[in-house]
Amino acid sequence: MARPHSRHRPRDAIADSSGGMVDNQTQMLEADNSIVASSTSNLLLTQWAVLAVGMLLAGWIALMTVRAIAGPVVSMTSAMNRLAEGDLECDVPARDRGDEIGRMAQAVEVFKQNAIKVRELNAAEEARNGVTRERASAMASLVSGLGEVVDAAIDGDQITATLARCPD
Repeated sequence: MARPHSRHRPRDAIADSSGGMVDNQTQMLEADNSIVASSTSNLLLTQWAVLAVGMLLAGWIALMTVRAIAGPVVSMTSAMNRLAEGDLECDVPARDRGDEIGRMAQAVEVFKQNAIKVRELNAAEEARNGVTRERASAMASLVSGLGEVVDAAIDGDQITATLARCPD
């Protein structure tokens, strides 16, 4: 009987001729596969845990950032609206902060102080205008009275001219 070529021999024949080496290698491969599968599963679980911790940390950072920025901006917006409505007694919040929000608050405070100065200048101008109107009215009254005296003197009415010169 002719011996079959070694490539075409059945597995049992190869195992018999190798002295159990194939079975040993198969067991070692199965053990390695089990270890790799366990390691892969552990690695995947670790990755999910790191992802979850990272997401929680990112959410916490976002929340703290929003609280640090949104609160002062909202209160400053409220103060700006009150200033726009003419309430110059309102307090501008966050002026003492050392960041951009503090610089914005300082700029709003400058606008507030300028608005106060404009209001004071307008009041002073109005007072000057009032004095000027009073003077103009007094001058008009004086000219009118002088005109009556002159008219009376021209008409020869000395009594009216004298009474006009000496009011009560």
